[in-house]
Amino acid sequence: MKNPAAQNTSPGDPLRLCVHCRTLYPRQQLIRLVRSTLTAANVNEPEVFLLLPTSLEKALQPQAAGRSTYVCHKSACLAGAIKSRKLQKSLKCPIPGDIVMVLTKELEGLKSGDSTEI
Repeated sequence: MKNPAAQNTSPGDPLRLCVHCRTLYPRQQLIRLVRSTLTAANVNEPEVFLLLPTSLEKALQPQAAGRSTYVCHKSACLAGAIKSRKLQKSLKCPIPGDIVMVLTKELEGLKSGDSTEI
């Protein structure tokens, strides 16, 4: 395996690509955004869900079906993915303001040192 971030994974762990830095990571280490039309009131207006890598959301991740994109916990990747609109382009729909606020808070936590980079 050429990617240093993915070297310490077992063969059964699925690897996903960060939408900004294009680096492979184990799926459990990334922030996942899912676009789903299953729960939306209007099929033409899909809902976007944010799944952070916590124990509760890990249990829900297989059930969250739809178009997904992943971003790693590096502050440069979160800021770049928000600023360059790569998340919106990948999901092919606008990202709601409340999800952008949660990602911004996560970014502020990374910059202040509250969270560690994975």
